[in-house]
Amino acid sequence: MVKLAAIKQANAALKTSLPSPTAVVAGGTAGIGLAFLTELAAQTASPTIYIIGRSSANLATIIASLTTLNPAGTYIPIVTPDLTLVSNFRDAAKQILAHGPKKVDILFLSPGYLSFTPRQESPEGLDKLSTLRYYGRMRLVLDLLPLLDAAPAPRVLNVLAGGKEGKVHADDLGLRDPAHNGFIIAAVSTPTYTTVFFEKLARLHPKISFVHSYPGAVKTGLLNRTEVGWPVLSFLLYWVVIPLIGWLVLIPAKESGERHLWAATAGVFASREVAAAAAAAGKAEVEVGSDGVRGSGTYTVNEKGETVVNDEVLKEIRETGVDEKIWEHTFEEYKRILGENSEDL
Repeated sequence: MVKLAAIKQANAALKTSLPSPTAVVAGGTAGIGLAFLTELAAQTASPTIYIIGRSSANLATIIASLTTLNPAGTYIPIVTPDLTLVSNFRDAAKQILAHGPKKVDILFLSPGYLSFTPRQESPEGLDKLSTLRYYGRMRLVLDLLPLLDAAPAPRVLNVLAGGKEGKVHADDLGLRDPAHNGFIIAAVSTPTYTTVFFEKLARLHPKISFVHSYPGAVKTGLLNRTEVGWPVLSFLLYWVVIPLIGWLVLIPAKESGERHLWAATAGVFASREVAAAAAAAGKAEVEVGSDGVRGSGTYTVNEKGETVVNDEVLKEIRETGVDEKIWEHTFEEYKRILGENSEDL
């Protein structure tokens, strides 16, 4: 476990080591994302942060708080009404690009909610929860790749379930078969999609490092925004499970924010390019990537800041070519929804 004291020390040094970062934060209006956003504003000298959210009023409140915390920062609201649509992630990217930033140092992704209901299909023909957890997030990454490549040491940090990848249905990656549209299947498959998608992006864009984190149980209020669907289960969740979990095991939101700021900036999660240069020079050691290779550029990290290698699931997916099927499936969905004709990466 990476000690919180060491993380605090590393974060405090960012005013010198990363004084003026440009960041994009999706999911920063509540929970872990807001905790990360607050730490980023507090621990860097003069950040420029684009904050994606649904409500202009809520964004204004958050920006006022951040301005009080760090008046030297620049905080730009990106209003996107419905993040269960891929096209709205695309619109958010266009809004950011229109502001003319020269680079993006950190792209932080954590939008979503918990749901125990059956598949809810969006007007775009995708499961809404899967769009929030995977399709929309990856679309934003793709659209901001030029700005990430322009940064000195860019990083994408995705908060979902790194290291907890699960079984996928290679013949039904869109989970449209009624037998595959339960919330559990979506919950275990989208982390798998994310990790293998990041692994290919890291090979194509070796300057960028990708971190897929599992945050653990964090005290954010997310459980209170859970969609359940059954009255008895709702009663048990809200009046028994949530209070009990909150009392026993929840990680404070501030600590989660500190840990994620560290994960977004720590040199141990270096890109393939930086890791290769360090190895050639016999310098600083980096962590083992999600594929078991040190410095591979994609890292799955648990709530303790430790890297996790899920070979039990991912090795077979790579060996059987399902990782390429996931990549192709994702672009097929983008082409269907957005009318795109290529993988111009």
